Amino acid sequence: SARSERKFYYKVENEVYGPYTERKMQEWYGNNMLPLDLKISMRKSSQDTTLQQLIDINGRAAPFSRYVNNGNEHAAASDEKRKDAQNAVNEVRDGISRLKSSFSDLPGDSPKESRSSSNSHKS
Repeated sequence: SARSERKFYYKVENEVYGPYTERKMQEWYGNNMLPLDLKISMRKSSQDTTLQQLIDINGRAAPFSRYVNNGNEHAAASDEKRKDAQNAVNEVRDGISRLKSSFSDLPGDSPKESRSSSNSHKS
């Protein structure tokens, strides 16, 4: 059996129109018939997103390929970026800790004192 195509609704001045197939929405979009601030949803009563948000998420070629309700995808993506950034920070901290401990194993002066005394030799 053929997979049923997703349906979309759009809202203009709080009047809801639809349902329209993904193919029909894509056709209208391809013919520049839809404004970027058009409010779009997959259920009459659900929160809507804008065409611009769908383009930002799915790209210009096929903005209706994946529907994301009200920017939740943006939140998920930024959470992922935040985790990646935190992991990178943790890796740098670990590296600094390892460097510090390797310096403390060296005999003699601390790295700062060694650096300042080596600078004084150059002058």
